[in-house]
Amino acid sequence: MDAASLSQTDTQRLNQLAEKIGRTPAATLSFVLRDGFDECEAKAAAVLQSLAEAKAGQREDTEKVEAQVAALVARHGEKKKAA
Repeated sequence: MDAASLSQTDTQRLNQLAEKIGRTPAATLSFVLRDGFDECEAKAAAVLQSLAEAKAGQREDTEKVEAQVAALVARHGEKKKAA
């Protein structure tokens, strides 16, 4: 299937999604065909939001997150004893 086979509404949706993520409609179409418009639009929105947060300095530092995970594992991650 190619973009010419899409309805006018889907073609507009494909073009808007492609523009939003900085790709061509042809490059975006394979993902839309595989995952659907709703999934692709949701993923794009999540990635763009994360990038904006990172640019604004609103993301946690990797070392801080790793320390938090290690503390959680230390508190709650006991290995089960063999029966």
